[in-house]
Amino acid sequence: MRRTTCAVIIMSLGLSALASGADLPDAPSVRVGDIWHYRQLDGFTNEIQTEASHQVVNMSDSEITVRQVNKGRDSTRSIVIYDRFWNLIDNGALKYEPSAGLNTFPMTLGKVMRKDFRGTILKTGVSAACTEKGQYVGWEKTSVPAGTFDALRLDMEIECRGTGRDTYINKTMTNSWYAPSVNRIVRSESQTIRDGRVREKTALELVRYAPAP
Repeated sequence: MRRTTCAVIIMSLGLSALASGADLPDAPSVRVGDIWHYRQLDGFTNEIQTEASHQVVNMSDSEITVRQVNKGRDSTRSIVIYDRFWNLIDNGALKYEPSAGLNTFPMTLGKVMRKDFRGTILKTGVSAACTEKGQYVGWEKTSVPAGTFDALRLDMEIECRGTGRDTYINKTMTNSWYAPSVNRIVRSESQTIRDGRVREKTALELVRYAPAP
């Protein structure tokens, strides 16, 4: 359990990295009915692990509600809550306080950002205290199954420490690419180090984007 808490927290962050700033993209213009299809790859073998659709089903002044459907033999459905900048709040299994993600508006290239948050597994109450640091480093052409995009790259480091009796440290390096044309990331890559070894490597890629009619 102690190893999976931070791992699940980090995997959930793959979709929460965005960009901003006066000379950078405006806040994402999201509408009910927008759908993104992603696939998750094993970073060691490049094999597809899961595929999922993410559809906006509700919006308020402060939150975006998404229905996520994981496809495959063991298909699952869940409701995921983000703030209006795609910072992750609750994915049904984990709750983040205040939220996970560095996304704020406005923002500038090269500015170092930092945020502390707590991730808690709702079923067990096991939690981890996390610190994330990162900065937007510039624009890059990024190719994924959905096409080639002009995307803004965010480099981020996340450290999570177990609380209570179980003490452990996970360190994760994440790179993500946000494309204004789809209002969300098109790719992310991450690797997690525990006990001095790389334990996990994953990648997330946009397969298709279908804006609301």
